[in-house]
Amino acid sequence: MRCRTDGTFARVHAGRCAGQKLGMTLRAIAPIDHQERTVNKDQVKGRLKQAEGKVKEVAGKLTGNKTLEQKGKVKNAAGDVQADYGDLKNDVAKSL
Repeated sequence: MRCRTDGTFARVHAGRCAGQKLGMTLRAIAPIDHQERTVNKDQVKGRLKQAEGKVKEVAGKLTGNKTLEQKGKVKNAAGDVQADYGDLKNDVAKSL
């Protein structure tokens, strides 16, 4: 079987096709829909804030530090709002 890059190629053989890299071969098998996978900066920053907040919250619980725990909860909530805003922006952009 010959390798094709038009999306009709059905399988990977030996990881390479006529000098192509494996990534090119895999993209031919399972093309990525870039429109569905776009992420904006608000989504990323929001998810990072959520993670930071959760870490602070758990650290506060483990050490018995109520102030740190509360700061973690606040940061987690702020990240949730920012991520939701990013999701909304993404949904609006997709609908246009």
